[in-house]
Amino acid sequence: MSISVLINAIYFKGYWLNKFPKRHTYDSEFTSYSGEKTMKTFMSEYGFCGDSSSDDIFHVIHLNYVDERFELSIFLPKERNTLKEALNKLDSLRFMNLMQKRTVKMLHVSLLLKPSLILSFQISVPKFRIDTSVDPLKSNLQNLEITEIFSESADLSGITNNLWVSDGVHKAMIETDEDGTVAAAVTLEYFNEMDGEVDPTYFTADHPFLFALTFENHPLFLGVLNQ
Repeated sequence: MSISVLINAIYFKGYWLNKFPKRHTYDSEFTSYSGEKTMKTFMSEYGFCGDSSSDDIFHVIHLNYVDERFELSIFLPKERNTLKEALNKLDSLRFMNLMQKRTVKMLHVSLLLKPSLILSFQISVPKFRIDTSVDPLKSNLQNLEITEIFSESADLSGITNNLWVSDGVHKAMIETDEDGTVAAAVTLEYFNEMDGEVDPTYFTADHPFLFALTFENHPLFLGVLNQ
């Protein structure tokens, strides 16, 4: 029998530093990993200003929010429909290199942005909303070798004595449109008492990609858009 529930929640609502003009929004095909084509609504910007990075596997754009400590980065594989293979090669070192080593292409001057942020090309990214749930959470955490808290011998005396975690639930939602991003996540844990390179001029995300909502380059939300 659960004697308490610990709720850990995060909520984010961010507006783009440069909003996508709704007059540029259009419908086009998105090719899923299986090759199936579906129609999606793409938000688009001509003369986009922001940061970009790339390596031999990914093209990445970094979409700036008004609070520039936050960004949404889109990791688009250079080869179509190779996201699974690309993710297998995306270790922490490659991720941080793509987040930190950025190429600046100065095609025009904007008086509204710092020179280090000036980058101009056309981007097209689908509007999306993703809801996900991990229930039960226990097996997923155990696969990450987080096991001690699920043992009846767990030491959670910082909360109270004779307490251990029986299971948990994680839910997350992220939604992106022309104005910005809304994201939220909540984790519930149930406690039991013991018995005793060169950037592209055009960036069109019309096949599966990874996205990362980050705070000062540290990921808060990670997800993939497959279809």
